[in-house]
Amino acid sequence: LRGGDDVIKEFEKQLGVGVNATTPDGLFSVEAVRCIGCCGLAPATVVNGEVHGKLEAKDVAKVIEKYRAMG
Repeated sequence: LRGGDDVIKEFEKQLGVGVNATTPDGLFSVEAVRCIGCCGLAPATVVNGEVHGKLEAKDVAKVIEKYRAMG
């Protein structure tokens, strides 16, 4: 939805794992789902229970950095 495929591909690239996989350090899992109930924010992702909406591929690194820093 609205470029979501590009966002997923960027998460896969940045994290080095595909959909339905977890990074070797156990910090991130990538899952593709049909709906998270946030169509108005699409494309959106949920990380650690927090919704990140209106994402573009260029935003992915910043999202990953935030949570990697939290460990």
